[in-house]
Amino acid sequence: MGATSETIRLLVGAWRDEDDDEIVIGRTDDGGFSVAMFDSRDGELFEVRRVRWQRGHLSWEVRVPSTGVELRYQTTRIGTERLEVTWRNAVQDPDLIPAPLRLRGLRLRGQDTFLRCG
Repeated sequence: MGATSETIRLLVGAWRDEDDDEIVIGRTDDGGFSVAMFDSRDGELFEVRRVRWQRGHLSWEVRVPSTGVELRYQTTRIGTERLEVTWRNAVQDPDLIPAPLRLRGLRLRGQDTFLRCG
């Protein structure tokens, strides 16, 4: 089942988290969703793929070019001013994460809250 018009209205727009990562969610011509994600501090654009709406949740995968980190996001709560997501590192074996990132304490999963921009 597709997203309701109310869910679409809530989701579409720009969102920012406390680390200044920004998500811009839009609609595609075929009725799906588009997601762009970047670090608003330095402008690094993340590679986004596999955007889908499934069972009432929007999900997408991100690769951060500067670090090679790959994350999978899924919305858990969609509000007028807050977008809550869970994320997990696509690399589930800590030994496969590059040593410099392991030393900086890269976590394998977590939760994040994005606030609506503007």
